[in-house]
Amino acid sequence: MKKVFFNNQISHEIIAQYLEDPALKNIEALVLACTHYPLIMKEIHSFNGGRVDVLDSSIVVAEALKNYLIETQLLNEPSLPNHHFFVSDYTEAFEASTRLFFQERVTLERHALWN
Repeated sequence: MKKVFFNNQISHEIIAQYLEDPALKNIEALVLACTHYPLIMKEIHSFNGGRVDVLDSSIVVAEALKNYLIETQLLNEPSLPNHHFFVSDYTEAFEASTRLFFQERVTLERHALWN
């Protein structure tokens, strides 16, 4: 059985531990600035009950890049994606989590960075 480390009691408790910090009491927005945070975005929204805007930095950056490419006339026409994924440390759990991002079967290939 593959373990998923989000959307369970442990992840709920960890999110609560971080977001109940008094320093975050009056924030207006929370920026998710790490690659795995979108996996817990729903849990964060649920925890804060919509009181705080939650921004996924990857979407913000992608939109800014797209706008830049349009403005500079460098944006290519859309085509069917051909995804090829290399990882330095393969785990089944990580491969399973990539399927959540892409909502399709994803195969990771291990590529050693240091020889």
